[in-house]
Amino acid sequence: MASDGCIIVKGWPEHFGSVQMAMITVGVKIDIDTKTRLRSAAQKLDRSPHWLMKNAIVLLIERVESGAGIEDLVDVADLHEDTQRNSVSLRKEMYA
Repeated sequence: MASDGCIIVKGWPEHFGSVQMAMITVGVKIDIDTKTRLRSAAQKLDRSPHWLMKNAIVLLIERVESGAGIEDLVDVADLHEDTQRNSVSLRKEMYA
């Protein structure tokens, strides 16, 4: 990736310049306490809340891609409640 956030495509003629990765906007609903914590953590790192969220998402995805399971990401004590609220498979079964 180039320093300007663009990717370098192997075999892409240099005179065409670099290729900007397509970006999309996603929304995440968080409670006010989490938003306050997010702002505070971002300030401690001298980064924007957007930067912190984006990097946290990438780190979590990398953990899953490296083999982490849900039990590695959610406290065991909270796993049942989390599964009831957020399991895509469970919701498909309920509404099938």
